[in-house]
Amino acid sequence: TLHLGGLGATGDATVNPSDMLVYGKDFQAVETVNDTVAYCALRWYEYGGSDHSGVFKTLDGGLTWKNISGDLEGGVITSIVSLGDTVFVGGNKMLYKTTVTADSLTDIFPLLNGDGSDYINDITVAGEKELFIITTNDSVYFSADGGAAFGQYPQVAGGFDIFKVNDSTLVTGGNSSKSYVSTNNGQTWKSLGLSTAIWEIPGIVNDSVWFLAASAIHKIAVADLVAGNYTFKVQSAGNGNLQKASIASGKIIITGNSNTWLGSANNGQTWDNVEIPEIPVMNEFYDKVDYNDISQMGNEGYLSFNRIVFADYPSSSSLNDIYWSGGIFYTTDNWETVKSVDVATIGAADAYKNDPAMNPYHSSCNGANTSYLAYLGNNVVLVWVRWYDYSVAERTEHSRVFKSTDGGKNWTVVTDDFGNK
Repeated sequence: TLHLGGLGATGDATVNPSDMLVYGKDFQAVETVNDTVAYCALRWYEYGGSDHSGVFKTLDGGLTWKNISGDLEGGVITSIVSLGDTVFVGGNKMLYKTTVTADSLTDIFPLLNGDGSDYINDITVAGEKELFIITTNDSVYFSADGGAAFGQYPQVAGGFDIFKVNDSTLVTGGNSSKSYVSTNNGQTWKSLGLSTAIWEIPGIVNDSVWFLAASAIHKIAVADLVAGNYTFKVQSAGNGNLQKASIASGKIIITGNSNTWLGSANNGQTWDNVEIPEIPVMNEFYDKVDYNDISQMGNEGYLSFNRIVFADYPSSSSLNDIYWSGGIFYTTDNWETVKSVDVATIGAADAYKNDPAMNPYHSSCNGANTSYLAYLGNNVVLVWVRWYDYSVAERTEHSRVFKSTDGGKNWTVVTDDFGNK
């Protein structure tokens, strides 16, 4: 077992992304089963060797990890999901199945009976045994028995997301003009007539299915969808692509690009810009804020946003670029009120504070970017931070995962340095 950065303690670079002959670790997918069990997938490169990748499992909330896949030889993993105690791992020409009590993967890709070239884009679970697999371009698969067998839906291309509306109705979201509906359990499909890309289908709100697009929410009544009346009500929202949504306890939160953070307490009839703590940054840079990730359990949630470039000097300049640090907001009442985490405490512990490779806010560092995060409950937060180090002649980029067990007041390093990945 390993900590998140020391994944693979054998000293073998083919299964150990922390070996001294390894570089370019790429964190690809993660799934939290419960407060203690989680999975993650990594891809990495070996000096003088080839590409490697693997799936790792923790049973203690991320303190230690174990490789359960061996070397996947650089295979790209895009999705990890759990269906009860069963876990599915999908990616480029691969689909695996495991359980929380197992330390190995079972290859079930042949069960798809495809042409062998499927690039799985996403895996969606619905109910106790239903499973949907959507590929990037050409296929959508389903299982009604928890992955023991699969069928392939005819007449439908792949996409970004798939959602089960009711016992017989399915919808998919994809690139422009590639969003579809089926009202007979996927046997036949019709175009929804949406000419815009759909990034996510968060669910049903007030008897309407929502489709998130660029600066807009496309809504269609379930009754109209089932009847074949594909008339959408389009509600303008946000300033860019709407990427993520949280629907919980009677409140809806949508986040996206260009400082989009909206809240509604009346099922989306009206939207308010969520009031966020004051950020001491000049107004002309404020609209450059992009929210990177949101993670919520019950009424408690965390939201990260990107660093902002103040001065971007040409590569020929001897001056260092200037950034405003990224940040983290949190709520304890489902975003009724929002507070700011003091991100300067990340790396501030005595064990790290004098090391620019472990402290994003060291005096020789700049551009701390609070990227992906996960809230595990009970004040436990994981966040991946990237930053620049100017303590050497040529600028170096560091990135690590930090963990807080007190809601963001104090942080410990839980990974090795991922570098510029």
